[in-house]
Amino acid sequence: MRIVGMRLRRLCGNRAVDAALAGCLILSSGPAAAQTVVRGSPVPIQTRRSLPGIDVLSIAVDPLGPDLYVGTGALALSGESPEVWKSPDGGSEWSLTSFSAGDPTFGGASFVVVDPSIAGTVYASFRTCYFRLPMFCGGQLFRSEDGGGSWQALRSGSMVTLLPDRHEPGTLYALDLRPVMDPRFPADPQMIGFAIRSRDSGASWSDLPLSSPSTLALNPAYPGWLLAGSPSGLFRSVDGGDTWVASSEGLTSPIVRALSIAGDGVTAYVATDGGVFRSSDAGESWEATGSLSYTTQLAVDSEDPATVYVVSLTGLFRSTNGGSEWSRVGVDPAIVETIALDSTGTILYVGTTDGLIEVDVRKSRTLTPRIAGAPFLLRSSTWR
Repeated sequence: MRIVGMRLRRLCGNRAVDAALAGCLILSSGPAAAQTVVRGSPVPIQTRRSLPGIDVLSIAVDPLGPDLYVGTGALALSGESPEVWKSPDGGSEWSLTSFSAGDPTFGGASFVVVDPSIAGTVYASFRTCYFRLPMFCGGQLFRSEDGGGSWQALRSGSMVTLLPDRHEPGTLYALDLRPVMDPRFPADPQMIGFAIRSRDSGASWSDLPLSSPSTLALNPAYPGWLLAGSPSGLFRSVDGGDTWVASSEGLTSPIVRALSIAGDGVTAYVATDGGVFRSSDAGESWEATGSLSYTTQLAVDSEDPATVYVVSLTGLFRSTNGGSEWSRVGVDPAIVETIALDSTGTILYVGTTDGLIEVDVRKSRTLTPRIAGAPFLLRSSTWR
């Protein structure tokens, strides 16, 4: 493995730096956070670790080739900026791209996204949030058309989600955070989500008629179909975001943390404070799965809609039967920043506060039901 350069890390799980300075959220481990571990198999795994010491906040897998990108964070007040790293071989070798946010930040890279319809096109966004206050938040969206060789600055703002439409090259959907004043509290503006759309690869944008969205997902099988989570529940659009209808039937937890739609276009999952819910009709109705709770992130196998990975307060879990049973994948949840699957569903990438963990799950398709045990911490730097 070859690594070019090294950067300071932002650690939360082991409290290497002050939690407030690092922007970490300290969660209670008392009764309120208790969770029932459901039956399933421990996932037999092979692992590889890379980019040690780097805070990996975002992962992007190129669906058109072997390239892998990660966006990083920077230690607060360190004088460093977030970066974009690239691997041409799925994680064996890494080098820095020419991306530079040009400004030290607390939040780092909000996302790195590869456009599935335009070869070599990559988007990256960073957020600046000085003193953790909305009035001091900003950011910038960048685009590269040569696989990270050069970058062009596009829209300014706190963009946290970007979804390129594989069916309409140049069409992008995004979630933008903006400070909104409450007349009752003029000195304390709140960051509110806005759904926006571009038809020209990010050169210009228009707002979509959706109130305060917090999550956004694009259907990979049906053009213009979207799902969005908001404080009012879930909403669905089938016309590229021009109109929205409520789509929360069966959803009993209103706090939506993440959304993901499988490759078949009809199976969808939502992570909420009350657990994971599944839809079998493209988001029109939902049913609860298993007994996980306080779930925050999702990744669905593009080839197998029944295989889904979930991050919760107590661990990283996998189900191969649509959420009926969950198996623990041995990664300490305190260090997990983000997760992503490769295009074949055989490698799970886990971005952490201390580098990238790659989990090879090719040999873990068969379940042997048992009680999932304590997490096994991954420390290997080579496959094993």
